[in-house]
Amino acid sequence: MKKIVLYVLSFVLVLTSAIIPLSVSADTTTAPIGYSASLVTTKVPDGTKSIAKYYEDYVANGNAHLVSGDNGKYTISSADELVMLSQLTNGKYIPQGQTEALAKPADGFRYVTFYLTADIDMNDLSEGLSFEPIGYQFDISQNTNSNRAMFCGVFDGMGHTIDNLTFDDSANKATNGCESGLFGLVTYARIKNLVLGEGCHFKANSNDNQSRVGAIAGLCWGSVQLTNVCSKATIGVADTLARCAQNPGGLIGLARGGATLTNCTNAGTVYGTTI
Repeated sequence: MKKIVLYVLSFVLVLTSAIIPLSVSADTTTAPIGYSASLVTTKVPDGTKSIAKYYEDYVANGNAHLVSGDNGKYTISSADELVMLSQLTNGKYIPQGQTEALAKPADGFRYVTFYLTADIDMNDLSEGLSFEPIGYQFDISQNTNSNRAMFCGVFDGMGHTIDNLTFDDSANKATNGCESGLFGLVTYARIKNLVLGEGCHFKANSNDNQSRVGAIAGLCWGSVQLTNVCSKATIGVADTLARCAQNPGGLIGLARGGATLTNCTNAGTVYGTTI
């Protein structure tokens, strides 16, 4: 099984007034090379709970996030629950009946596994909820906990598809950095057995050399493993941006410290201008 180790400091684009596809859209009627549903062998372990039960475990743990040794396991089965993972990671989850959000988990759920147990259509998101990438980094030159929210856990898609997930990084720049993708910042995370559908669109729209956009993750920091992942998403950048102002990629926008991709496929399109 071939592994590709990426050591990517930046992805440089020359923007023109024309649309420049950086990767060709794949024929979605055939199985993509690399990703294979037959490689999905994961079963949800006994004792796994819905992420909706996370706050109960938080309270039982002395009003603290799960840490080393707790080995939490949670399922995600809806658009609302995917947003809950984002809110928990980014320090924005306010439990029902409470007025303040829980603090960000300091270790980014490093010892927690999340299992996707159903296909998710983000068009089914409840009114009043909105998605923000899971994790963020304000300033890539300042690698501090106060400057970021990171996902360090395991996300197992179990062969399921997330579709109609869209995000423009200009929408969260003021509060959540400049990453666009399912994940904003992942560090030492493992993401596997996941498909992002054709209805997913991610856009870089920052003009300060800080945009990072990729379907799976905008920014990977440290050793990150992507295994059996396929993206059919569209990636684009704003055509008004200065040259080299973004780091767009099919699966990952920018990787620092190494990312290992095994049986992964980008079956979507990356554009060198606006989408």
